[in-house]
Amino acid sequence: MTAIALLCLLFAWPPREGVAAAYAAMSEIAGIHARQILDSRGYPTVELEVTLGSGVIRRAAVPAGESTGRLEAIERRDGGERWSAMGVSAAVSAVKGEIASVLHGRDPQDQADVDRALLALDGTREKSRLGANAILATSLAVARAAAADAGLPLWRHLGGEGAGCGESPGVGPVRSLWSAGRGAARPLL
Repeated sequence: MTAIALLCLLFAWPPREGVAAAYAAMSEIAGIHARQILDSRGYPTVELEVTLGSGVIRRAAVPAGESTGRLEAIERRDGGERWSAMGVSAAVSAVKGEIASVLHGRDPQDQADVDRALLALDGTREKSRLGANAILATSLAVARAAAADAGLPLWRHLGGEGAGCGESPGVGPVRSLWSAGRGAARPLL
């Protein structure tokens, strides 16, 4: 028996289903950090990093969309001359301050709780106080960290045990990407 096989046997790795769930439940959101980065078009956007108590670190960035409909959430932009009014330092500050303090210590496996806390903290229908860019980056980074902590791909973590089996509800977002969103002049599907 190899040394690695012996260590895996001694420490029950990979963890059995019940052990993995218990291990994942012990993690909590230990830190949240944000920064302004440039997206693929050169526009400033929010990049967020979530650290869990288990040591897992995951990031998410949310580039701005081209279309803004009347039903879409509103990004928080700085205005002014710097970055041609497109800077996101106010959204970054919201993440480092209010959002980080509200989510610190929460269970990252409870995505619904995280998202409810973010929406309640913002308190506006269009997500304009904290900014949709800050809220979405936070939600996605937490989801990625929780999935990694549980040892699951993101789609399985978010979709549950039945994800990818039979009729998939995940087709909607993909269709939206192909057709360039609801505002596209000519949808592909």
